[in-house]
Amino acid sequence: MTKLTDKCCPKCIDSDFQRCPKFTECLAKRPLAECHDDEKCIEKRDAIIHNIRYGNGILLKLTTGSYIPESEIGALVNVIVTELRRKELTHVSLAVTGGLGNIAEAPFLAVWSPEVPTIVYARVTPDMIPRIINEHLEQQQIVEEWVLGQFSDDTKKLLDSVPVIQYLDFFHSQNLRVSRRCGVIDPENLDEFFLEEGFLALSKALNRMTPDEVVNLIGVSGLRSRGGTSQLVAAKWKRMLTGEKRKQQVLPPQDQAREQKRYLICNAHEGYHLSLKDRNLVESDPFGLIEGMVVTAYAVQVTEGMIYINPAYQLALNRLQRALALAREHHYLGKEILGTDFSFDIEIRRAPVGYLAGEETSIISFLEGDIGTRPVPPYPEESGLWGQPTLIHNVETFYNISLLVYHDYSWFTATGLTDNPGTKCLTLAGAVARPGIIEIPLGISLREIIYGIGGGELPGQTIKAVHIGGPLGGYLPTEQLDTSFDHESLERLGVRMGAGTIEVLDQSECIVNRVYRHFQQTLQELCGQCTAGREGIYQIFAILQAMRQRESIPGGYTTIRELRNIFHELTEYVQHTSLCVYCESATLSLATAMEHFEREFEEHLQKRCKAGVCF
Repeated sequence: MTKLTDKCCPKCIDSDFQRCPKFTECLAKRPLAECHDDEKCIEKRDAIIHNIRYGNGILLKLTTGSYIPESEIGALVNVIVTELRRKELTHVSLAVTGGLGNIAEAPFLAVWSPEVPTIVYARVTPDMIPRIINEHLEQQQIVEEWVLGQFSDDTKKLLDSVPVIQYLDFFHSQNLRVSRRCGVIDPENLDEFFLEEGFLALSKALNRMTPDEVVNLIGVSGLRSRGGTSQLVAAKWKRMLTGEKRKQQVLPPQDQAREQKRYLICNAHEGYHLSLKDRNLVESDPFGLIEGMVVTAYAVQVTEGMIYINPAYQLALNRLQRALALAREHHYLGKEILGTDFSFDIEIRRAPVGYLAGEETSIISFLEGDIGTRPVPPYPEESGLWGQPTLIHNVETFYNISLLVYHDYSWFTATGLTDNPGTKCLTLAGAVARPGIIEIPLGISLREIIYGIGGGELPGQTIKAVHIGGPLGGYLPTEQLDTSFDHESLERLGVRMGAGTIEVLDQSECIVNRVYRHFQQTLQELCGQCTAGREGIYQIFAILQAMRQRESIPGGYTTIRELRNIFHELTEYVQHTSLCVYCESATLSLATAMEHFEREFEEHLQKRCKAGVCF
């Protein structure tokens, strides 16, 4: 027995021919009391777990993500390995993990030791490594001026002189559920995933729940999609399952088999450059994504899945490929998963570049070898890939599904609001002291996110506005920072969570210029199929471009009242007649900017830009 998935002894009944239904639960606790009692098995298990946690004695974990240049990570790894070899510290091992979230202080080096809590060093550079190894590893003296903090651990006494990471300002108001393994586990180590509740949701679903029970659990939970539209997950599932039942009632028996094909797609495109949350999840916890997809596939009875991934996510892609291979090898993916009669497999498809490429109907078009968006309805759940029912969720949604199935309804809804349960992963960016990837309970205020977690404005700066949701999101003034961050509260203000970004803007930003850039990008990616998008978006862009360049505005509009009226007319036209959510949502940035920052538009009519960006 050298790894957790090995049989502990001949008494273990699990085999490739007869899977034990409690095998996954047994891995980290073996042997279970109802199976057998053997001190040797316990000793072997404890030795393996000790090795997973601490390597040969002490385990160094370089905690980072693709937001740090690969060359910098390579240099750090090279210095660490060279220094350990030079000093012949054979009891020290090295692993590389995903990101903790607080990007401004990355990369980190965590020292995992069985005697004391894990110590994390921040902003680590190659020239810091020799001193950390000399003082911390050899002399057992923490280099306090470089320390971020220590992880709280119930089995170890906390150190008085080191802050607890969970209580730092950046983490204190967060609730790490979906991202709890990020920056903690080795993303390519399946055994370590098992130690952190890995595949327990899948085992529970396959061995103790029917597909209908999983569907009902998702329904009563009120779980919303963590993608841009924030639909109820149960509504998407219901459309898929209802449509399938309708086909079975209408089609003759000989045609039903042909119509049974269904697809499950993970949208890992995340086309907005500021959004890093999904990328970080896949880089840090790829097995978690696989588990969420398999649980979902079981619930809606799908046998084929795809991960549609941004082509720039090379690190995430590499780790996913490794995780998929290991999941298949150990029967968590592929044929007869965990010895049941349920089979499901996943393939990876590289997506094209561009924000629009992440829109659901655009995904289907691309996978079919076509381009452009499609009218909705019919919804993809009713008629998607190759005309078959196709369920599409983004990365974060799948992680929430696993959590809900494993912990159940009461645990999941204990965080968040009644109508908005759970947490939301976000990228906090812009003119803020502590930018990063965060996970907040739904219902927390924007002020707490920006000032409590993010540390507020940069020194000497003043916050002007907050941009929520990326290119298809909207703007809010500082007067509305006490708004609750939940779907309904934001919708009432004309804003959507969209790409899952909160960008803090200071006084150096020009709102007119930013809205112009949004429409410039939207225009470049339009499919051109509907007049609302092709003409409506273009006319808005032309007006903004003229304002920004001190040119005469098309249509001869010279007053703010005239400008307000034409913008309202064009946005209403696009919102009500466009064929896809992409064009409809593109107008939110203009509508909210005009509502809260109309004065800036009036200044541009007078050929003035207070921020000094335009002209």
